[in-house]
Amino acid sequence: MNTRIMPAKKGFYEFAKALIEKNLHRPIMYSMAGFVGFLLVELFTFIFFHYLSLPNLIAVPPSFLIAVAIEFLIDEFWTTRRAGIHSGSIMGVVRRLLKFEFVNLAGTSIAIFIQYLLYAFFGLTPLIGNIIGSGFAFPVNYYVQMRATWKISVV
Repeated sequence: MNTRIMPAKKGFYEFAKALIEKNLHRPIMYSMAGFVGFLLVELFTFIFFHYLSLPNLIAVPPSFLIAVAIEFLIDEFWTTRRAGIHSGSIMGVVRRLLKFEFVNLAGTSIAIFIQYLLYAFFGLTPLIGNIIGSGFAFPVNYYVQMRATWKISVV
C-alpha cells in the first residue's frame, strides 16, 4: 500500500465531509427562501404584465426588487440566523439588505438576460423565461450572498 496516497485521500475526504456538514441545511433553507422569492417575482410579474398591461421591460425589474427584499428578510431571520455576522441594530439590517440587493443584481441580471433572450428569440412568456433564468442564477446568488452579506464561508 502506497502511504503517500492515503493522506491526500484523507484530506479530500475530510474536506468533502466538512463541506457537506457545513452546507447541508443552509442551501436547502436558502433555496426555500428563494422559492418564496421566486413565487413573489412570478406573482408581481403576472400582475404587472397581465393586469396592469405594463411592458415586459417595465414589469420585471420592480417584481425582482420587491421579491428580493422579502427573500432577504427570510434569509436574515431564518436561513442565516445561527451563522455569519448579524448586528442587532436597524442600520446593520439595512446595510445587509442593501448588500443583498446589490449582490443579487448579479444573479438577477443573469436571470433577466436569459429571460429576455428567450422572449426575444423564442417568444417564451416572461413567466417561463424567469423559471429558466432563475435556475442559472441560483448558484451565483447562494455563494456570493453567503460571503458578501453575512461573511459565511461556504467552502
